[in-house]
Amino acid sequence: MKRTLSTLGRLLTRRSQAGQSIVLLAIAMIALIAFVGLVTDIALLFVRYSTLRRAVDSAAIAAAGPVREGRDYLDIVAAGYQFVQLHGIGVDAINEIFVETCESTGNRDPELCVMPRRKLVRVTAQIDSPTTFLSLIGWGTVRLEATATAEAAVVDVALVIDTSESMSKETCWRGIGNTGVDCGGRYPTDTGDDYNGLVPNPAAYDGPPDRWLVGAPWNDQNWARYCNDPNADGFFDDLVCQPFKQVREAAAAFINQLDFVRGDRVAIVTFDRYPIIHDPDCVLVDRYYPQLGCASNGPLPPIIDNEGLAREVLLGDITHTNAAHPGIGVYMNPRSSDPNNDKWDRCWTWAEALARGEPGWDDTWEYEEVAPCPNTALGGGIRAGDSALRGYHPSTGEDMGTVRHEAVWVMVLLTDGAANVTDSADPLPPYNEYGYWGYCPHDTFQDDPAAPGQRGLQPWCRDEDAFTRHAPEDGAYDADDYARDWADSAGLSPEEGGDFIAIFAIGLGAEVVAGDGIQPYHGEALLRYIADVGDNGHRDGSGDPINGVPDPDPASVAECESVPHGTLGGPDPSCGNYFYAPDANGLQAIFSEIASKMFTRVAR
Repeated sequence: MKRTLSTLGRLLTRRSQAGQSIVLLAIAMIALIAFVGLVTDIALLFVRYSTLRRAVDSAAIAAAGPVREGRDYLDIVAAGYQFVQLHGIGVDAINEIFVETCESTGNRDPELCVMPRRKLVRVTAQIDSPTTFLSLIGWGTVRLEATATAEAAVVDVALVIDTSESMSKETCWRGIGNTGVDCGGRYPTDTGDDYNGLVPNPAAYDGPPDRWLVGAPWNDQNWARYCNDPNADGFFDDLVCQPFKQVREAAAAFINQLDFVRGDRVAIVTFDRYPIIHDPDCVLVDRYYPQLGCASNGPLPPIIDNEGLAREVLLGDITHTNAAHPGIGVYMNPRSSDPNNDKWDRCWTWAEALARGEPGWDDTWEYEEVAPCPNTALGGGIRAGDSALRGYHPSTGEDMGTVRHEAVWVMVLLTDGAANVTDSADPLPPYNEYGYWGYCPHDTFQDDPAAPGQRGLQPWCRDEDAFTRHAPEDGAYDADDYARDWADSAGLSPEEGGDFIAIFAIGLGAEVVAGDGIQPYHGEALLRYIADVGDNGHRDGSGDPINGVPDPDPASVAECESVPHGTLGGPDPSCGNYFYAPDANGLQAIFSEIASKMFTRVAR
């Protein structure tokens, strides 16, 4: 009996264990299925969140594009929405999209509204991600949210513009807009001409002293002050000098495309014989001769962070109340009360002597008196633009505390000719030694056609070969070499000794391409070199194989290599960062294209 009960107990226990195992196995299967379902849901959520994360990142970068270009808030929002919706996420799945800038948050968001101002845009998106297993227990969707903040670099621009006398050469002197006879840059004479139709009675003209040359072939646009300031009130808002009027208007339109609200800034630099960085706080000694400097001014170098102020410095104060803002016009080169120390007076005196038919500098004049007389200091303009962006005083080298290393530096250079004068050597050599008056080799003077062998005409200050290069210690170092050296200093990458400024070069008018008939395409060759250095921080090649000029760096390929020099009337010779405008009518389009390319450079 005892054995029977023991056997029965064992059987019952075994059946109980088997039932428990089935129950445990069932429970384990349910847990396993739940775990697999949960893992599946989590994995799908991670995949969808990763997709959302990439979409939001891309949307933030896309929204930064319109921010970079200074477009309005609706364009910024549209860019953000499109990239979220088109980045692999169904439109129906999107719950909310928020695109925010400092302005859209009422200048109250500490993440977006920082000082100094930065171009920040934040994109936040929410989607409802459907579940699989969790939906069985009533949890059908999980809301996912991702946020990304992108930044478009702020831009500091140096606008470097040629304002030499030739910028008034297309002004009609017999009435504004007259396209008839005597409309090709002729200057007034003393035979009753009406001073561009602006001053009927020259004797009553209440402007600066009369210093234009009668009958002189040299510097024959020195009457441009009359088209700078037709009513002689000291403000140039009514300027009619051509082509400079159109140049100035195109430059103002370019300034409009900068985003000052979000931190862009501009320095306005002009050059004739000397470069000038235009200080918005400068009250000039003489408004007609800005080269004479400021009677009072703020800290140099000025870089302007306000669009209205930048336009007023360029175009002049239309209310005529701010003496510091007469507007920028064509340079006038003044005489001096001290002819022994002022090179302007030397040039005037020499030019008047030539006009009277007196011998040239070989016989009468010292070389040093004539060497500084040209008026396109292109290299000096680049130097001044570089100093403005780097925040140091162009003369003393003093750090002015205005540099922004986080900004993208851009220089836009416009000229209507080749480089033909330079700043004095630094350090300044002894008086009258080479470089004291600038770099102008003796053998670069034009010969007088009427007296072969006598160098009595205006100096070129550059040799006849548009592609030669000399060192500063070489006696052949000239204005073209000086401009190329400063282009290297400004545009090359830091590894190659430069400041990595993106440089765009604009050549205006036939003289850039055709030269003066003796030296062809010097301006174009130089501007292409400057643009080549400034497009990526490297010398990619600046030869002219079509015209038989070897590439100085045969291993490289530049965008301009296949474009011949001197193609007037042919295909547009613009290439890379170099733009050519046959006349001022095309400048607005060129400046707009530069703005577009400039923003592309910012995105790199």
